[in-house]
Amino acid sequence: MLARLEYQSKYSRASGYFMTLMADFQQCMGCPESGGTHIQITNTLRRDAVFQLQASDYIKYDGLISAACRECFCPGKILTRPTSVEDGCWRRRETMIFCTGARKEIRNIVVSLPVILAIEIGDECIGQEDQQCWDFPPTISPDSGGAGSDKESVIIYDLVGYVLINYEHSHFAVRYICSNDSATIYTYDSMRHKGYPIIEKKATFNTHMVGRDIILPDGFTIWEAFYHLRGGLAAQDKFYKTRIEEYQDCFSLSFSEPNLDKLPHALLQHASYKEMQKNDRNWMANPAQSETAEYVSIEPPPRPAASTPVEGPESEEETSPPLVNTRNLTITIPALPLSQYSPHSDFDVNCCCGATGNGNVVYYQEDGEVVQCDECKDWSHITCQRDGRASNLPKNKPFLCDSCDPEIIKAAFHGRLKKR
Repeated sequence: MLARLEYQSKYSRASGYFMTLMADFQQCMGCPESGGTHIQITNTLRRDAVFQLQASDYIKYDGLISAACRECFCPGKILTRPTSVEDGCWRRRETMIFCTGARKEIRNIVVSLPVILAIEIGDECIGQEDQQCWDFPPTISPDSGGAGSDKESVIIYDLVGYVLINYEHSHFAVRYICSNDSATIYTYDSMRHKGYPIIEKKATFNTHMVGRDIILPDGFTIWEAFYHLRGGLAAQDKFYKTRIEEYQDCFSLSFSEPNLDKLPHALLQHASYKEMQKNDRNWMANPAQSETAEYVSIEPPPRPAASTPVEGPESEEETSPPLVNTRNLTITIPALPLSQYSPHSDFDVNCCCGATGNGNVVYYQEDGEVVQCDECKDWSHITCQRDGRASNLPKNKPFLCDSCDPEIIKAAFHGRLKKR
């Protein structure tokens, strides 16, 4: 609860206890008008309080929680998204495109792991024959280097408990182990045993906590699993310091804080790039309020002398156009249809699927169109709204998202919501 309340606008060491911190950046190869490559970095690190697994992840990872964690948290498994020319550079505003260069994105660069790792299971088939059956291991090592690696540097999470939900999605319960005695397993249900937790008799860690066939209360399934980082805050700090050294070498990324007492900000430190002034980014509606920074090439790449025969470029960098002044440069190109890209002013996404943050960073065309709530002003995917009620929304009709619609809230309170 603490993490969910604070992660949008505030940060403290207490909330950081539950958060994964991630960095994102984009690189554009530029065009003759914009002059050379340029890089955009999200200064404020993206914060996720819950690691969400979707139905597609169950198939992708064969139901192995450990495999999903290694894929997402290992520095060698960073998600790289090359984009087509149609997606293009981020330098665009409404009908104007300021750069036609090709863009590449690197997202989900994990900077810090939480001490309490919450893993949410996105299973829409609860209580049915095709319900997911994830394999929950007793420990997870998302940063493991594999066989022969330094065991002292491996991050280890220990399974400590679950949040359970009934098949009707109307009631929660809890299953957990005692912090001082992992052999004692408790189940807490506020509607039973006068609201006191009970000890599961004859229960073992292997039968009631780990594996695919965990013995659970009748009519309940796992909604969320919780793992505790072995070593606590000291291990969290060690992971952070190791990662920022790696990212300086790999991406020339540096971070403003030596530890996690304050929220770090990401910066680019490379001799070939300099940061643009925010007010020079005239393709943005509110550049001074943007949480991103942009860096441009300082000088063009070296070129061979004219008398030297050259069969072709030695590298992609030699094909870069000569550098030109990018201050207040506006290149007007026939507009792409608005449906091909997201809104270009700063906008916040807060969708139930887990996409949260600056829309210019976390929104992708393939995720479908987005709609803005007239109450909270956040944007969310149309396809993620309950019962498809935003799919054929008439023009000028007010829209309330699932978090603001009083009818949806009332139905959730009484446990009458249908499955999505």
